[in-house]
Amino acid sequence: MYRKYFDYYLELERDFFVTEPYVLIDKDNYGAFSVQYNRIFQSICSEIDCLLKVLCMCLEPESNVRTLGAYHSIIKTHFKHFNTESVYFNKSKIELFPWREWRENKAPNWWTMYNKVKHHRMEIDPEENKPYYKYANLENVLNALAALYIVEQYYNYAYLKNGREDERENAMLENQSGKCCMKRWRDAGCYSEFMGQFFFDLQKLEKIIGEEGAL
Repeated sequence: MYRKYFDYYLELERDFFVTEPYVLIDKDNYGAFSVQYNRIFQSICSEIDCLLKVLCMCLEPESNVRTLGAYHSIIKTHFKHFNTESVYFNKSKIELFPWREWRENKAPNWWTMYNKVKHHRMEIDPEENKPYYKYANLENVLNALAALYIVEQYYNYAYLKNGREDERENAMLENQSGKCCMKRWRDAGCYSEFMGQFFFDLQKLEKIIGEEGAL
């Protein structure tokens, strides 16, 4: 089942990177907005909401949470430093911490803008004096994609927790993007390559997760 979620992530990722020849993924272009970004933004954030709920049920099967704040309470109980994870985009060399602002009573800014675009897109933001649909921009879409990637990786880990080590390593290796990586996991040596063969070191990941809290 976990693979179905990651397959959908890859489709969303492809949809986003198809736009790169027209708008270069660069901080100077963060304000660029479009109808296509709007569509991708809505799809990514909808999947984030879905997968966060699935992750919470995987961690606590009796849970029936439905809000971002409730998801935060469960996830932080099991993964103490989820908020500090970052995603590094290989080509642009951009590193993002999309969940850093997340609290039980506070959503990340890109999530707030997602809801504004979804429900109030033609209304004017009084602080910036522009319609909310303009927040379907490169910066917010890129942060949303990074946020979903982090949730995907944690869900893969949680779902596979009780499997055989070799199967878990293969699954974690297969469920990786060629466009980005989990920066802390990479720096800890979870990903490696030798003579054209790629490997995932589950023991190093377990050490990272173990520092955060046990399932």
